[in-house]
Amino acid sequence: MSLEDARRYLSSTRLRALLAVIETVFEDASACLFAAQAEIVGVASTVETIEAATGPAGQERLLADTETARMHVNRVAGRFDYLAQTGCELGQQAMDLQRLLSDQAGDLRMASILAIQSRVVSVSVVDHAETLSRFSDTARHLLSHAETIFAELRTTLLKNEEVLKATSLKLQEMHRRALALTEQADRMSALVRRVSEERVIAELAAGTRGAVGATDRALEAAIPRLQAGDTFRQRIEHVAAIVEIADASEKQLECRLGDLAALQLASAAETVRSEIASTLSAFSDISDYRSACFAQLRDLAASEKMKALVDISGLARDFVSGLEGLETDRTHLGSGMAAVAARYAEASKKTEELAEIQEQMHLLGVNATLVAGRAGEDGFAMMEIARQLRDATTAIGQRTRMIAEKMHLQQLAAELFNTPGEIPADADSVEAVCVITRHSDNLSDALHRAMQIAQSSGTSEIDEAVKLLTDFVSNEIIRLNLPPTPPRFAIAPEDLGAVDEIRSLYTMASERDLHDHVIGQSLSLIEDSTKPSEDAVLEDVFFA
Repeated sequence: MSLEDARRYLSSTRLRALLAVIETVFEDASACLFAAQAEIVGVASTVETIEAATGPAGQERLLADTETARMHVNRVAGRFDYLAQTGCELGQQAMDLQRLLSDQAGDLRMASILAIQSRVVSVSVVDHAETLSRFSDTARHLLSHAETIFAELRTTLLKNEEVLKATSLKLQEMHRRALALTEQADRMSALVRRVSEERVIAELAAGTRGAVGATDRALEAAIPRLQAGDTFRQRIEHVAAIVEIADASEKQLECRLGDLAALQLASAAETVRSEIASTLSAFSDISDYRSACFAQLRDLAASEKMKALVDISGLARDFVSGLEGLETDRTHLGSGMAAVAARYAEASKKTEELAEIQEQMHLLGVNATLVAGRAGEDGFAMMEIARQLRDATTAIGQRTRMIAEKMHLQQLAAELFNTPGEIPADADSVEAVCVITRHSDNLSDALHRAMQIAQSSGTSEIDEAVKLLTDFVSNEIIRLNLPPTPPRFAIAPEDLGAVDEIRSLYTMASERDLHDHVIGQSLSLIEDSTKPSEDAVLEDVFFA
C-alpha cells in the first residue's frame, strides 16, 4: 500500500464511512453480547425461582400451605352446606307463610261478611239502631283498612318467596362448587406430596445453573475484547493525521511518511483482525456453553416433575379463582338477602298495624254485645253476630302473631347471609391461600419463561455478533494488506518537528514501536535518552 493508496483509502468521505462502519459494527456486536448476557441473567433468575419453589424449603412450605388451604376449603364447603340448608328452610318457611296468609284472608273475608250482616241487623234493634249502625260502619272501615294492609303484606311476602326460591337454587349450586374445590384441593395436595418426594429436578436445576454460570463468565470475558474496535478507530484517525502532515512536507519526507501511514494502517488492520479472530474463538466457546445451558433448560422443562409443577400451578390458579368466585357470589347473595331481611322488617311493621286493628275490633265487638244485650230479645241476633265477629277477630289476631313470629325468624336467617366473615377463615388460612396464589403466579411465570427460552434458543445474539464481525473483516479489513517494511534512514534536522509531532499523536505502544522502526527516533529523543520517556509507559489499552 503506497501513500497514494493510503490517501485514497483515507479520503474524507471514505474515512468518515469507515469510522461509521467501525462504530456501528462494534457497538452492534457489543449490544448483541449484552443482550445475550441479559438472556442468560433471565435464565438464571428463572432457574433460581424454580429451585426456590421446588427445593426442600419451598416444598415444605408449599405442602403446609396446601394442607392449610385444603382445610380452609373444607370449612368453606361445610359453611355453604349450612347456608344451602338454611336457604331451603327459608323457602319452606316462606311457603308456610303463604298458607297462613291464605287462612288469614279467609278470616278477613268472614269478618267483612259479619260486619255487613251486623249493619243489616242493627236496624231491627229498637232504640239502639243508631249506636249499632255506627259499630257496623266502624268495623267495616277497620276491616277495609286491614285488607289494604294485608294486600301489601302479601305482595311483600310473595316477592321474598320468589327471591328465596332463586337463592336456594343458587346456594345449592355454590355448595356443589365448594365440594368440587375440596376435591381439587385434595388432588393438589396429593400432587404436591408426590412432587416433594422427587429429587430429579434439583439435579437438573443445578446443572442448568452451572451452565448458566459458565456462559455468563464467558460473556464477561468476551465483552472487553470488543474494545479493539475503538482502538482501531483511534489508529485510523492517527493515520489520517500522518497523511495530512505528509501532504505538507517535502518530497523525500512525504514519501517516507507515506510509507509510515500505509504501514500504520495495515498494522492497525492486522491487529484488529487478530483481535477479532480471538473474539470469534471466544464466541464459539460462548455458543457451546449456551447450547449446553439451553439443553439443560430443555431437559428441566421436559422433566416429569416440571410437568407436575405445571399441573399444580394450574390447579392452584383454578383453586384460588374458585374461592374468589364463591366469595364474590356470596357477597352478591348477601346483598340480595339483606333486601329480603329489610322487606321482612317492613312487613313486621304491617303486622303491628293489623294487631292494632284486631284490638280495636275486639273492643267494638264487646261494646256491641253489651248494647245488644240491653235490647232484650230484639238484640239477640245482633249479639250472635257480634260474638262471631269477636271470634273471627281473635283468629285474625292469633294468625297475625304467628305471621309476625315467622317473619322475624326469616329476617334473622336472611341477615345471616350478609354477616361479614361468616365463612370461617383464620389468618393462617387467608395467608396460605395468598401464598399459594403468589407461589402459583411466580412458578407459572418461571415455567412459562423457561419453556419460551428453551423453545426459542435456535438463533442467538452471539450468532448475530459473529456475523457482524466476520462481515467486517471480509468487507473492510481484508483489503488493508501489510506492505513490505522500508529500510530505516536518518532524519534530517529540519524534519524533526514533523516527526516529533507525529510521534506525539500515538496513544499505543504498538504505534510508537512501529514508528521508531520505520523512521527511527528523533535526535531530540536520542540526545535525551537518559531521561525516562512518557511514551515508554504507553500500552495498547482501550481509550473511551
